[in-house]
Amino acid sequence: MRFSYAAPLITSVSPEQGSRDGGTRILLQGFNFGLTDAHPVAYVGPSRCRATVWTDDAAVSCVTPSWSEGPTVQPVTVQLSGQVSSSSQAAVFQFGSSTSPMITSLAWTRAPTGGGFTLTLFGSKFEDEEASASLARYGGGSTPCRKTQWVSSSKVTCTAPAGVGAGLAVYYQSRGSPMAETFGSVVFDYDPPVVSSLAPSEGPVAGGEKVTLTGWGFGLADTKPEVKVGSNSWGRGIWTSDSSISTVTPAGVGRVPVLVKVGGQASKVEEAPLYDYEGETVTSMRPASLPTAGGATVTLYSRNFGQAEGRSSVKVSLGDGAQLGTSCSQARWESSTSISCVSPAGVGKDLDVRVEVEEEGGGRKEFLGFAVASYKVPVVTSVEPEKGNSAGGLLVTVLGRDFGSTDTNPVVKIGGRDCSRSLYASDSKLVCVSPAGGGERRSVVAVVGGQESAPFKVRRGGGGGGGGGGGGGRE
Repeated sequence: MRFSYAAPLITSVSPEQGSRDGGTRILLQGFNFGLTDAHPVAYVGPSRCRATVWTDDAAVSCVTPSWSEGPTVQPVTVQLSGQVSSSSQAAVFQFGSSTSPMITSLAWTRAPTGGGFTLTLFGSKFEDEEASASLARYGGGSTPCRKTQWVSSSKVTCTAPAGVGAGLAVYYQSRGSPMAETFGSVVFDYDPPVVSSLAPSEGPVAGGEKVTLTGWGFGLADTKPEVKVGSNSWGRGIWTSDSSISTVTPAGVGRVPVLVKVGGQASKVEEAPLYDYEGETVTSMRPASLPTAGGATVTLYSRNFGQAEGRSSVKVSLGDGAQLGTSCSQARWESSTSISCVSPAGVGKDLDVRVEVEEEGGGRKEFLGFAVASYKVPVVTSVEPEKGNSAGGLLVTVLGRDFGSTDTNPVVKIGGRDCSRSLYASDSKLVCVSPAGGGERRSVVAVVGGQESAPFKVRRGGGGGGGGGGGGGRE
């Protein structure tokens, strides 16, 4: 057992630009530079700094080496006691040519998506002739400023265009000179989107409701927005204007926040309006892990299944989204908060459930539950044979349990590679044609209904040729 100290870490470089002739003294701030001087060595790119001076555990200074051409951006690292700091966007330095312009800072660095504000570029060697500034466009390319005004060789103003996104570079170029580009921590951000209201603000638990999101910062052109309702994945939004987006709700339950993502920036969850899913829901199911052969008595819970009187039938369906159609048997109303049934055979995880209860007067009431149940994870207990040649093509029998009572297209993997063919035999047996490979004690895994078994490894491996071997075990 050995002990290791944390490697040095650079969190900022100041200044971030300098002449390619070298000689710029830069301050590297961060952590783990040592409580005493252990003679750290700083590098810019592959070149050692002309001088490295330790200050304390959080600061080291470096006199930059020269560079043959520019402008170019190079990583900055610190080596200490055999450990080297990792590279990051914060640990970079730009060498410029003796005549190239440089942008060293901006004011402002954040503004609304509509543009029209004045952005000031500070730097050096700004030329007046045909001066042009632009902002990077989210997704690629750049957009010229609506107006570029040269003020001096160290200051230029830009009337910014509309846009979206964060961490965007700013460019400046004049006739006959190289383009200057911000880098590192000198970047520009448009304001993130804000959602202020929803219409309607409630809808069915099954989803499918068109909802209009009102707010600002959605962009002056179609920004391909994404919308997130509750814990659901990000989905497609339809851009209408800088203040309006529409979407169709996914299935869900409860009162949940609605977020928008534009240009890679998401609205804040703490400021998000809430959407109410209306309708009855199945809140849980016990047990939640079901045998693949079925036959388990399960109980489903809700806040209100109603009273027993007037109920002549109860139907419970289990499945995944469009596959919601496998019925439980012997469904029975137990109380206003519980219904029982006998689970069907199946495989899979995070399955949805639907309960239909007949109401007085002949109507039916529907209750939905999302990702409330899963079938048991498959288990591999043995493999025969346990050795095979590297070319693959060997017929391998995989024994275990919970492979399913019907063929659901299982997949067997050996050493992380899919078998060239996997065949279902029974709930306890799969057959696979081994893939090409090499090495000893390669793990065997069965994937059934999207669930992967724990890796099974034989206790002793072998080289080429068929034949049996010793026992194995799960990791």
